Amino acid sequence: MSALSFYPALAAAVVALTTVAAQAESSGRFTMSPVDDGFVRLDKETGSMALCTKRGSGWSCLPMDDRQKALRDELDRLKAENTELKDEVRRLEETFVTGKPGDSGPGGGPQVGGPPGGLPPSGLPELKLPDEEDVDHAVDYLERMIRKFRERFEDFGDKTDPNRTPDSPPKSDDTPRDPTPL
Repeated sequence: MSALSFYPALAAAVVALTTVAAQAESSGRFTMSPVDDGFVRLDKETGSMALCTKRGSGWSCLPMDDRQKALRDELDRLKAENTELKDEVRRLEETFVTGKPGDSGPGGGPQVGGPPGGLPPSGLPELKLPDEEDVDHAVDYLERMIRKFRERFEDFGDKTDPNRTPDSPPKSDDTPRDPTPL
């Protein structure tokens, strides 16, 4: 073999061996980084880190505080809670639309053919504002209720009057009382 063909073959072998060594080193699970008292071991699969120090006759690695793990755990907890809340909202919407808990059609949606109970096809009850007659009726009822309360209160005051004797009739005022019942 001539010297000219030997050098390129040697260069190719060195390049091939360097590439294989770099791949073997990068394909490992752990990465080591030197620090003052030893080195930090990083697990490439889980992301956990450990501080490795020489103790006595051997090395020992102790896990380091993992602040990211606490954040990941909190994120997982919040995702689970969010999923539960979405399921609860879906369940409540189905109950409101159909009027029965868990009564849904195919695919988890409302029943086919529209919701029962006289609800409109949209599934939501139709809201209607009271007209003037309804408002007048409610106000009249409230006035009668207040009048009766006032009369009862005055009767109670008459009965507890310290100047009243058991034989004397209760005081009567000249206010006419509404004979209309509630």
